[in-house]
Amino acid sequence: MPELDLAALDPDSLMMFHDEEGDGVALAVFLRDGQFCRARRTWHPLPRSSTILDGISLRCVHPDFVALYDQLQDHGQMPSVAQTQEFEIDVKPGAAPTQAPIVRRRPFGAAGPPEAAVRGMLLGLALGDGVAATGGAVPPHGVLRAGAASQLGLATADGLLRTEVSRAAIVAENPTIVAMREVVQSYRRWAVRRGEMPPHVSDETGWTAGLELLRERRGSSPTTVRALLRQEPLDSDGYHALLRSTPIAAWNREQGSLVRAMVGVTHSIPKVGQFAQLWTVLLRRSLAASSLEEAATVATNEVGARTRVAHHLGMVRERAGVAPCDHAVSEKFAMRRSALSALTGGAYVAFSYPDADTIEEALAFAARATHGNAVAAVAGALLGALHGVHALPPGPALRLELGWAADTLARDLAAVGRAGAMGDLQRFRPLEAARLRRAYTAIGDQG
Repeated sequence: MPELDLAALDPDSLMMFHDEEGDGVALAVFLRDGQFCRARRTWHPLPRSSTILDGISLRCVHPDFVALYDQLQDHGQMPSVAQTQEFEIDVKPGAAPTQAPIVRRRPFGAAGPPEAAVRGMLLGLALGDGVAATGGAVPPHGVLRAGAASQLGLATADGLLRTEVSRAAIVAENPTIVAMREVVQSYRRWAVRRGEMPPHVSDETGWTAGLELLRERRGSSPTTVRALLRQEPLDSDGYHALLRSTPIAAWNREQGSLVRAMVGVTHSIPKVGQFAQLWTVLLRRSLAASSLEEAATVATNEVGARTRVAHHLGMVRERAGVAPCDHAVSEKFAMRRSALSALTGGAYVAFSYPDADTIEEALAFAARATHGNAVAAVAGALLGALHGVHALPPGPALRLELGWAADTLARDLAAVGRAGAMGDLQRFRPLEAARLRRAYTAIGDQG
């Protein structure tokens, strides 16, 4: 694919392709002998038969539709309405690869993830962690302090936002590679702020750098810190790798490869990455589902109903249906400080208390588990994603130490998840675009 000089690109040579739901999925050009061509300055729907296109091939301008969309908007070169068409391509066995390559769709489509659900997910994560710190007996007054896992979850969200806001990196590289770089750097910032890594390994940019509460050592994450210091993963199946992957569920790009790669930075056991992937799939489906059963069914089919990973979720659903709200059952699922125990223990609580009006009761139940912080954090994030921020118990939620930070990150993550979000902001709300770029400075945009 030749490099394109966008500053000199004629928008009349472009055509926007749409899927069956009307979402834009690709920008492409017609080439004849390597040259752009057009028909009367507008394009028409591509016929199923390609025989009349002898000598003309269809090429994808860029594999990431949204990144190119943003850049074209910045240059004021978007195709006109007459050039945006639906099309079908007749793919014949053994035919030359002249059709446009498959472009990965955004998980939440062009509209992005629902804001209330994303806010509920991140605040639910921190709320469960904070409630567990009290042993389930939440005092009527005072601040609820979440631990290291919630802090790491916010660091993940910060890294994803820096990925999306970057002016250049995501256009030039694979989004997963950019996200890995930004998220790992956010983990380093977290460790430096807590005094667990030397300052020279990280930078201090963005609005989170000024938050004193993120410098507080609330709990510990020794595997994550040691792995970052050694720059190699450790033989651990701890649950922090699972909990810190929570925000990826709201990332409106391909998520599976990022989850596995991000977990693999610190945890070398493959199953940890598999459990984290199931977790993010279940969360992603919960963000847009009407019930937990619906989300679990779709998530199970997505990861493979016959896989061992899905089998664990199936057992949780079965036991919660037969013996819900049973502490003995909860302890069996959450007997270790592992990613699997956190996932199954927290999911058991969520399936036992699936309704919006029982979230407070669910968190109190989860907090009494042996490893209550992990179990309650999973249950809180899952129920928050399903029912949204307004279903969380307002009293405890308003007293969260990390509440404002989590809510701000969640709002911004949902905002930049829309297709062409940064381009739209730059064009119609330039002050907001400037705020985001100051707040989430990417590595490649510094200096």
